Amino acid sequence: TFVDSIPNALSYHDFYLTHDLLGGGEMEDLEITLIDDPLEKNRFDVLGFKCRYNGAELEFIYDRARAKEDRKEKIVRVTTEDKIVEWNNEALSVNGEPVDFEISLDALSIMISNLLKEKVDYRKNNLLALKSIEHVKDVENVLNLQSTY
Repeated sequence: TFVDSIPNALSYHDFYLTHDLLGGGEMEDLEITLIDDPLEKNRFDVLGFKCRYNGAELEFIYDRARAKEDRKEKIVRVTTEDKIVEWNNEALSVNGEPVDFEISLDALSIMISNLLKEKVDYRKNNLLALKSIEHVKDVENVLNLQSTY
């Protein structure tokens, strides 16, 4: 069954992309930096954590407790030796400079098209999915350890 948690619902996809972009690796020095359950007791709707991954520093901040008119907040920051790449809600920047891009393609249509054209790497997708699940469990384990104190 699906658990509606930030790691399952949001971080999974970010881990999938991170693993695909940075290559194989393990989470190191995983630390919870922000946690709150303002909407429902024992369900974290505000969560922040950071870790090291394959030589990069990663920081994830999620806030799905904000009012609808404020939109939910999602910040993912990747810091390497020479770059800081940040996705802040719907804005992308590299080293503090905004990156202009136009979302004109529908990701689902592209996926279906690739599937029909047999251009899908199932093995790679499976490996990325398994690694993402592993990272979700890493975060959940740290959260469980913190809630026992």
